Amino acid sequence: MVENLKKNCSQDKFANYIDTLLRIFRNIRTNLIQEQYRTLKKTNQKIAELISVNEVAQILSYGGFENSKDVIVMNNISIGRIDDVLESLSKFDDSNKFDPFKSQITNLSGNKQIEGESSVVFNDKLEQLEK
Repeated sequence: MVENLKKNCSQDKFANYIDTLLRIFRNIRTNLIQEQYRTLKKTNQKIAELISVNEVAQILSYGGFENSKDVIVMNNISIGRIDDVLESLSKFDDSNKFDPFKSQITNLSGNKQIEGESSVVFNDKLEQLEK
């Protein structure tokens, strides 16, 4: 489904659809019991554009959404299906790609770090402190 969507629309529209679908399914996944996240109003312009695309409507349907008069709603929650959709969509999410040139190291401990200094310089400073 997702690959057909990619073939049938521009790169910008595809990225927009993926972003919106990911947001919808991530919100549902983190707020399973809140119905507001499982209800999409057809009067919303962004949702109306989204569901007008056949492949997007199929993805929503596979994820558990059912079409009714004024809304598309997920009445029966299937965590497995939601996770399947999220996994499929995440493969096409450019914002989540690994960048080998970007630092992936984070400081979770809250300790002060000496940035940009090699271990040799650090070890020299450590020796000075020990004297």
